[in-house]
Amino acid sequence: MAQHPTPRVIRAYSLPVQQFDHLKNYQRSLQFAADAEAGTPAREGDAHWITNSQTLAHIIHHHGLVATVAVRSDMHVGPFVSALYMGDLVAGQPEVQL
Repeated sequence: MAQHPTPRVIRAYSLPVQQFDHLKNYQRSLQFAADAEAGTPAREGDAHWITNSQTLAHIIHHHGLVATVAVRSDMHVGPFVSALYMGDLVAGQPEVQL
């Protein structure tokens, strides 16, 4: 029977302050939504408790989506995000070819 390797552990508090703050703020947002859906605040171990790992998975997923949209826009991720932030790039409807 194959043995699974011991998972690597990344401690959230070992992240640089800015990334840790981002992780915890997003985790609070996800937890708030999960609590509202469940109708009750979660405690650690509850089915709707949001872990650091789940939060990080959400962040990575969304970063992947942003990268996909940037590539489809023929841009690199950095300039794409900067343009969004600066208001130089806005979402719009595709033009219809007649």
